[in-house]
Amino acid sequence: MINNLYLLLDKYIYIYNTGYYNQVDDTTLNTYAKDIQALLKVFDYQAINLKYISLVELYITVNFLRYSNHSDNKAIYAEINKYVEILKSKQCLSINSAIYQYYNYLNQAFKLTVSKEKITGDVINQFEKNIENLLSGKLEKSTNSVQYLKMNKLFINFKMNFNSVSINSIIILVQSLIDKFPLDVESKWLLFKCYKKLATSNKSLYSEYMKAVLEDIIIIRPDNYLAWIELSKIVKDEDELYNCHLQIIKYTKYNKDSWIYLSKHSKNDSIKNIAKKYC
Repeated sequence: MINNLYLLLDKYIYIYNTGYYNQVDDTTLNTYAKDIQALLKVFDYQAINLKYISLVELYITVNFLRYSNHSDNKAIYAEINKYVEILKSKQCLSINSAIYQYYNYLNQAFKLTVSKEKITGDVINQFEKNIENLLSGKLEKSTNSVQYLKMNKLFINFKMNFNSVSINSIIILVQSLIDKFPLDVESKWLLFKCYKKLATSNKSLYSEYMKAVLEDIIIIRPDNYLAWIELSKIVKDEDELYNCHLQIIKYTKYNKDSWIYLSKHSKNDSIKNIAKKYC
């Protein structure tokens, strides 16, 4: 039992380090939150040291991403508040940190809408104004580039979740961030999500943009299996498609769609026989 918990812990530390939480859908985010909450009930700082801090910060960030799409915003707010206070009590979270500043403005917005189920447009506008002032002032001038990058990604996610600006405006923001941090996979994935939304109205045009972004992500992180899965939905060349499914299996092993594809299309009998066992 305890070994399984350590394996689950390692999984979420990997997700924290790679930014995969920014690449999954709402259902998966809910699963992440449930799993991490369970881990935080078992482990404490004395048991896993710095991994505990990473786990708490991941939990807060996941809840930020869930906030606007969840039916019980008050419950999520309570969870965010609880673990921000834990980080502050451990002196791991200063009032100058990005995660605290983001929480602070969310807290202000929540207080203004405590009697309502959803944040109103006026509050969103005020919240965004506060964040923009923070980004263009203190954080942009700071030497802490990690903090600046994190804050921007949280802010862009907020805009996307609340649809407060057009998707083209989001692309401009994301591209500006990529220009400053060209190796940041999360930022590139945000750009991919923008193109994916636009592809619903013009698939032929934006599929090429999506493909280019995914290939950039794979160059930086060849083990990003989510990028390989998305790429397999876009490529048309048979050799490219076959390679995508091989890479998916290499990094996930248990992807059923890829095993089915390989069982039907692989020219290697050994691969085909193995694939049939997993179909």
